[in-house]
Amino acid sequence: EQLVLELFQAVEAGGNWTPFFASLTGAMDLETCTIILRAPSPGDLGELCSYGTNIALEDIYRNIEYRDDPFRGIDAGTPCSLDDVISAATLKSGSFYKRLLEPDGTTDILALNVSAGGGPTAYIRLTRRQPENPFGVLEKSLMSRLLPYFETAFRLREQRRQLLLERSAHIGALDQLAFGLVIIDEAGRIVRVNETAQRLLASSSLLRAEQGRLCGGGAGARLETAVAAMHHAEEGERQFLRLTNPQTGEYLQMLLRPISPAGPRAPKEPCGVAVFLND
Repeated sequence: EQLVLELFQAVEAGGNWTPFFASLTGAMDLETCTIILRAPSPGDLGELCSYGTNIALEDIYRNIEYRDDPFRGIDAGTPCSLDDVISAATLKSGSFYKRLLEPDGTTDILALNVSAGGGPTAYIRLTRRQPENPFGVLEKSLMSRLLPYFETAFRLREQRRQLLLERSAHIGALDQLAFGLVIIDEAGRIVRVNETAQRLLASSSLLRAEQGRLCGGGAGARLETAVAAMHHAEEGERQFLRLTNPQTGEYLQMLLRPISPAGPRAPKEPCGVAVFLND
């Protein structure tokens, strides 16, 4: 249970792999742990998370493509040790052994490739420097038991990564809009204000952001009523609101529309609100 908890904590945004690696090292009597989330390729050092590794050898691995890597092409979901995929004589005659394993004193590797459900395959590599203690059935059994959790964790990580990429692109586009946009969540809290809206809020006496909420000066009640109505509006509904200051002639035009969730929405479930601003 502790391993699984630490695994999911590690794949959170900004997560730390060290607790998971430390627990796995203790449970399996390992020297090093490496998870390759994006394989190195020419011009790309890849994305590796490691524990107990020799940094110099890790840099060599990142910069050289080893066509004699004995675990190239193994099926996802099946734990394999060196004895499962290559003979000792063949292994020791290749550059993978001479450049990486021999300098590190590595005597065995337990490998597991994990499919991330449409995302890139993740590669788990565990090593020992124990000639009399090769990986066996118990270690492979533990990795097989952990496989469903690896698959789920890496799939969630990939989904989150893609959402963050999309979000970054959307935010960039929102900031280029000629009109202001304020996005309000189901509880009435502001979650996003584009650059145009920031300028309007800073210069207007009719509208302001206060304690994370959109407030409408003397027309605050009208604005609150309009936002509350949009929280429970149907897809496609719109509401137009105009805030004015008769003394100065200042005005703001506002168009409010609901932001429905991606999935089905319960009858009384509130939704987010998009507020478009124009002066």
